[in-house]
Amino acid sequence: MTLQPHRTRSFRRIKVKLPGGKLIIHYKKRKPNQAHCANCRTILHGVPREIPVNLRRLPKVQRRPERMFGGFLCPSCAAKAISNKFNVVNEKIETGRLVVKTHGRDAGKIGAIVDIIDDNYVLLDGQVRRKKANIKHFKTLEQKIKINPKATTDTIINELKNIGMEVIRPKSKPKKDKPNKTRVKPTEENKKSEIPKNKKVEKKK
Repeated sequence: MTLQPHRTRSFRRIKVKLPGGKLIIHYKKRKPNQAHCANCRTILHGVPREIPVNLRRLPKVQRRPERMFGGFLCPSCAAKAISNKFNVVNEKIETGRLVVKTHGRDAGKIGAIVDIIDDNYVLLDGQVRRKKANIKHFKTLEQKIKINPKATTDTIINELKNIGMEVIRPKSKPKKDKPNKTRVKPTEENKKSEIPKNKKVEKKK
């Protein structure tokens, strides 16, 4: 015996009026509650609100944020957990100082200060993407490498490997040559052979 949808309250009941004026009820599955932080119980907006079946069908990058503690902790709690994990020390911000990102997509990754832009921003590179970062979004570590200001990415990667840190870079896809489309000029012989599509061909009697 199959359970009919109107015999359970696990479905939402939506009243729909048909064009003829008849009122019917549609039964739809209820969405689960929004995901919450494991520590402070704040809502995690990066996790979609879907039933488990639909959530498993989504790609991995859409199920939760792709960062350390993403989908489990909110940004503020994740920043505290990252600082405790890496034993951060408030060292001086200078060129060559290693830092760990606590916010953003690269949270939990280690980088080196390549250049100091101003009082609020620096240029980072290493395990993180080479871009400017706010000083409030990372914590400094004890370790330091010897590099010149505005050093290249290859030199920074070599220095990090000497310390014993792995740097994994995404593989760049080889560029495919686009085929050159050459337009053939119609000759007199081709013009005669071509017959317009709309024109009807008269049959010879």
